[in-house]
Amino acid sequence: MNTVVKREIHALDYTLCVLLSLLDRIFRRRLDWWDISRGLNVKILDRQADVSRDVHVLISPVGWADDEWIAVRCEYHSENGWMPFKGCVHSSRLPDTFNGSFNFKIVWVWPFIIRGRYNEEKGYITEAVPEWARLNK
Repeated sequence: MNTVVKREIHALDYTLCVLLSLLDRIFRRRLDWWDISRGLNVKILDRQADVSRDVHVLISPVGWADDEWIAVRCEYHSENGWMPFKGCVHSSRLPDTFNGSFNFKIVWVWPFIIRGRYNEEKGYITEAVPEWARLNK
């Protein structure tokens, strides 16, 4: 394995850890079933043929049901490394307002911040992490 690819993989792993810590901050105290501490199964599902630095990642936390996952799309930027730009938490155990999918996008500041894609998600994030309120209006 050449060193550039190896370094990219480590950078992607780091980015996913930051993302998961932010999601954990949003959900940990509000959902009794939310637990990512038992381990994670991470799959890189595809690389876009026309964009070699774009990946779709599927994260299945250990202990979650087979139909529950976290999906995120990341892009590689030479100046910043891997950056997630949108994603979704999928579970039938989410509050009813989300219809099984909590959709989010990423504000690209460092450290990056999660922003809801729709009003329901924005309100939920604002309640969970009040300091992110100005970004979720």
